[in-house]
Amino acid sequence: MTAHASLQTSLNQDIVFVAKQKLTQAFHLFAMLDMDDLTYTHLSVRHPQIPNHYFINPLGPIFEEMREDMLLEVNLEGNLIGNPKDNYNPTGDCIHKAIYNARPEVNAIMHLHTIDGVAVSTLACGLLPISQFALHFYNNIAYHDYNGLVLDALESKQLSKDLKHHNALILRNHGLLTIGKTIEETFFLMYYLDQAAKTQVKALSMNKDLQVPTDDICLKASQQMRQFEPNLGSRDWDALIRKLKRSKQ
Repeated sequence: MTAHASLQTSLNQDIVFVAKQKLTQAFHLFAMLDMDDLTYTHLSVRHPQIPNHYFINPLGPIFEEMREDMLLEVNLEGNLIGNPKDNYNPTGDCIHKAIYNARPEVNAIMHLHTIDGVAVSTLACGLLPISQFALHFYNNIAYHDYNGLVLDALESKQLSKDLKHHNALILRNHGLLTIGKTIEETFFLMYYLDQAAKTQVKALSMNKDLQVPTDDICLKASQQMRQFEPNLGSRDWDALIRKLKRSKQ
């Protein structure tokens, strides 16, 4: 191998490791924020060098246990790359491969079962535009009706079809899902989708009339927030990684 080829191989490996490291950090952050669900739910990142492959957590470890070398590499046909099948989550495969196939611009997917997220998923009204948190998702959220576990091609195809062009999905009676061009963006969207759900649950619990902004104000605010954050989530991600490192000292 020439020196140039060796250097290129090393650079490629570094890029892949960074993607896996960030995904592992996302697991740890969600655990730190108490947003995980035992050994269930899943996060993934598209392989930065092989677009029809992605990395996802195995079925077994809880989020705080995740390490880079635990991540499974899967192709978009659902085949594991050099990994045993006894720790593979079939629902994760059905959800993630369908979205990566349908949305080539997406590089990360996160699916959680937070209590408030599940609570809002049971409401016929869905997510209400009653908080600034929720306005991140004004005209940018979709819904997928519950039909049991996502375990077959038809169900996964319907899920990606329901998502359309949006960056957030509420799986009715089930949980939350966000997607993005980066892990930082996808994490940011999930965090604030859950914050919006928490706010809605508390607001409804007060049994008082809700103050709902007009459609014009909702649209204005949502556009302002997107313009204000050109690299959505990156600043908050860096701050949370610093907090995560302090928590491990």
